[in-house]
Amino acid sequence: MREIMSVLGGLKGEKLGICQCHEHLMLRKGEGYYINPDLCMDDVEKSAAEAESYRRAGGRTLIDAQPVGCCRMEKGLCEIAERSGVQILASTGFHKRVFYPRGHWLFRKTERELQNIFEAEIFQGMYIDCDGQFSGKQTKARAGIVKLALESTDSFRAEKALFTAAVSAAVHGERSLLVHTEPESPVTEFLAFAEKLGMEPGRIALCHMDRTKAERAVHLEALAWGAYLEYDTIGRFKYHDNEREAEQIEEILDKGFGGRLLLSLDTTAARMKAYNKEAIGLDYILTEFIPFMEKRGMERSVILKMLTDNSRRYLEA
Repeated sequence: MREIMSVLGGLKGEKLGICQCHEHLMLRKGEGYYINPDLCMDDVEKSAAEAESYRRAGGRTLIDAQPVGCCRMEKGLCEIAERSGVQILASTGFHKRVFYPRGHWLFRKTERELQNIFEAEIFQGMYIDCDGQFSGKQTKARAGIVKLALESTDSFRAEKALFTAAVSAAVHGERSLLVHTEPESPVTEFLAFAEKLGMEPGRIALCHMDRTKAERAVHLEALAWGAYLEYDTIGRFKYHDNEREAEQIEEILDKGFGGRLLLSLDTTAARMKAYNKEAIGLDYILTEFIPFMEKRGMERSVILKMLTDNSRRYLEA
């Protein structure tokens, strides 16, 4: 079994518990904020209170999906974990290009330099103060997962060095991959690419698939390949309601792929009660969505397995 690494140290798989595999708990003001002010959650007390509410609802672990050089708040994540008792896995890798200022160091490094940075975050400790220039300063807290953004065929093919560095770091560091997707993302091309680099499909989670890929054949092809689908549009009503979310989950279950679904919220300040009193809250899946699915006839144990057994296999196998 592979090591599961939280910001406070290694975890045994049996201690993982309920895990939402794609959240954002701390985020400094940066390029994302100027696109959407909700992409700033920089109050440790508020974020810790939100994590505490998740723990009280039965949650045990969260993956923070903000990578290096992109307003990630490493020390804040450690403080939240200490205050709330929630186990937090942090990300290395890279995000969408729009979240970086022009000329950012991430896009000027060589493939070898990038891989060394990502692997250093996995084996030694995460870098701090890297939103502008690469600082070279590290914390003791290590990255537990590798995140990358698969935006379009053109960007994927044009930036192979960046993708190769991230996937190779995940392979060598024995970490799972979180893959941001868009409607234009070349999912099957990426899966083939990653597999050639030695990445097992069962260690790849394709994020946002419940809102970015309307063609169900793409979901089924990725599942047949062995990848996980992350459905994280729960409670994001600007995209679709819970009825539509439930239908997608039920369809995958009917096809026999329930063991390959991961669930999350992909939170921003707009969806955390500590920042917005009208928000759904980080505990929404546990307090609202599971009862909603039960009313539709789904057994509670079925959806809990997606949050526990599936998450553990994805991170540990």
